[in-house]
This record gives sequence, C-alpha cells and structure tokens, in this order.
Amino acid sequence: MGKQDIERAIEALHHTNRDIRVEAIRVLITIGEPAVPGLIKVLKDSEQKAAVSAAAALGGIGEPAIIPLLEELEDKEARTMCAAVLAMIGEPAVTPLIEKMKGSEVDVMNIIARTLERIGEPAVAPLIDLLKDETYRSYAALSLGEIGVPAIPALIETLRSDDKEVLAQSATALAMIGAPAVAPLLQALHDPDLQVGAALTLINMGDSVIASLNTALETEKDEVVCKVIKHVIKKIEQGQAE
Repeated sequence: MGKQDIERAIEALHHTNRDIRVEAIRVLITIGEPAVPGLIKVLKDSEQKAAVSAAAALGGIGEPAIIPLLEELEDKEARTMCAAVLAMIGEPAVTPLIEKMKGSEVDVMNIIARTLERIGEPAVAPLIDLLKDETYRSYAALSLGEIGVPAIPALIETLRSDDKEVLAQSATALAMIGAPAVAPLLQALHDPDLQVGAALTLINMGDSVIASLNTALETEKDEVVCKVIKHVIKKIEQGQAE
C-alpha cells in the first residue's frame, strides 16, 4: 500500500460511522510502520473519536511505533495520549521507556513512571534494576508500589541488599502495597538474609500491621522470629520507626 492508501485510511478515522473507523484501524495496522507518523499527528491534533482510533491503530502496530511515541512525550499536549498507547503496547515498551526516563525532565519522568505502572508485571524486573540508580530509584519505587502484588516477591528479594537506599526505597514500595505484602514479609523473617530488611519494612508500615503481627506470634514456633516480631511490635508502639 502506498502513501495515498495511508492518507485515505487516516482520513477514515474521522468518520462518524464506527464501522468505517474500525475498518480503517484494521487497514492501518496492516500497513504498519509507514502509517505511524500520520497516526501520531491524528493522535495529537484531532477530536476524541479520531484520536482514540489512532491510538488503537498505533497500539496494534506495536513495536515500530515505540520510538516515535517516546519522542512525543516531550510535547505537553501529546504526552498523555502517547503514554496511553505505550502502556497498550506493553512489555516491548518497557526498556525504551526506562532509557527515555534517564536524562528527561521531571514531567516526562513522572509520566514514564505512570506508564510503567500501567504496564504492570512485565516492568517489575527492569524497575527493580533501576532501584540501584540513585537518580531514578524513587521513581522506580513509586512505580513498583503502584504495580502492587506482582512486584512483592522481587521487592522482598531486594531486602537482601547492602545498599541502605535500595532497602529504603524497597520498603517504601512494599508499604505502598500494604496488606498483601504483610504475609510475605512475615515469611521473610525466617530468612537470616532478609530478616533485617523485612523487620524494618514492617516497622515502617506502622499500626496497620499490628494485628497481623500479634496473630503471627500466636502460631510462630521459631524463637528468633518471635523475638524479631516482638521487637517490631515494640518499635511500632513506640512510634520509633527506623
């Protein structure tokens, strides 16, 4: 298909008839990469129905659209829609998004963090790696906290780190996740390499975990773990989270 075919299909995205728009989306997905620049223009400049149709086409095209969409994140007017399409593309966009975050202005870093949250589980491992970077670790922690349950096992593993900042950011993310993280953290108290980090995280979670800690004490048979749980409860009650 040539340039005129692309132009006709893109023009059809503005049609009031939904079936015509859907067929245009199908055609543009088939065309693929050559349609990307025109679709991004519609995404930026058009009324809602056409923009949503362009987003669907770009999402269907997938990987070839990633770099052009990343470039548009600099545009305040276009970034929200472009980020939505990147989230739709999902896992293939994760590494390019993280690379784009590096060196970007704060507004762009924030929208990238939110996009990674929306992608979810496929973004967890790269975000865990990003915790090691002092410039971007806070963004990584916030994204991991918003991803929630799928991020818990990887976050708990980071509690083995000797880096206090990594520990602090992991604890922040787990505290954001809240109740679903409590049982895995209690289990982590049985691992000597995780014990300190898990205890500190539970302390930082505060009053919300007291009931779970007391319940765990009733059934826990490991004396060392019991001692740690009692220490955590005491610290929370004293309001001296460390």
